[in-house]
Amino acid sequence: MPERRYRPVVTWIVGLTGLFSGGALAGDVRVTSTAGDSFDGVRKVHLVTRSTAVGFAGSVRFGLQAVEDMSRFAASRGVTDFRGCLDDWSRRIRHAWERDFEVTSMTDVHLLVVTARPVPNAPEPQMVHGVAPRAASAYVLRSPTFTVETVERRAVAIGSGGAYDRLTEQLASIEGEIDGLYNFEVDPGFAAVGGAAAPLRMVLGEAIKEVDPRDVSDHLHVCLVRPEASEIMTYDTAGETADGPMRRMPDVARTLAEWDVIAARHGVADAVA
Repeated sequence: MPERRYRPVVTWIVGLTGLFSGGALAGDVRVTSTAGDSFDGVRKVHLVTRSTAVGFAGSVRFGLQAVEDMSRFAASRGVTDFRGCLDDWSRRIRHAWERDFEVTSMTDVHLLVVTARPVPNAPEPQMVHGVAPRAASAYVLRSPTFTVETVERRAVAIGSGGAYDRLTEQLASIEGEIDGLYNFEVDPGFAAVGGAAAPLRMVLGEAIKEVDPRDVSDHLHVCLVRPEASEIMTYDTAGETADGPMRRMPDVARTLAEWDVIAARHGVADAVA
């Protein structure tokens, strides 16, 4: 295997299961070019069906190709819960990896998939405001084999870079916050302003503050993964006080076509997410 020529700063993709409403997937937007320059350039968290989200770490080009292929594959199978065809798709993406040697010789790619589904025949005591709890599952696929790994714990991360280990050490505390998100999920007042997304963004934002700001972007996408309608939100804010700093999501690529534009702007063909 050729020596990896990328040296990324940090990518941090976090998946959560065990929420009352399903699961969640969050990720930053920073990438590192082949020359070692870092910039905020890509959305790493995507919906491929209404109840399945995927995040990627590694080659931006191959990651976005995988996202788009996963979406097409789900549409061809007519599924929203991707669990039933994940094994078949993993073989498909492994073959794509083996064919795309120019990209895959540069860096690894990891994928984190979170799916949500209703809990069948949930007993009445478990229902809140007439809404039954949902279940969520998380899976990790890693190059070169893309074998499907089922995640047992309620919080999991993929990523790379110097501060990745320090961030991942905080997964236990993040996992401990899941039960505390319950009221934000079931209270109609909180639901109208994003439900669990707001406190979850705050928890992840506090974790990011523990590392050097040059190592990881504080711009986050947070996806609440639900069976009926998942949603991706940003970590935009006007600051904690009236004169606090603004945080607005920069222009980042959501598709391979958009990445080509941003990559050309920075004078690169690919980068590591």
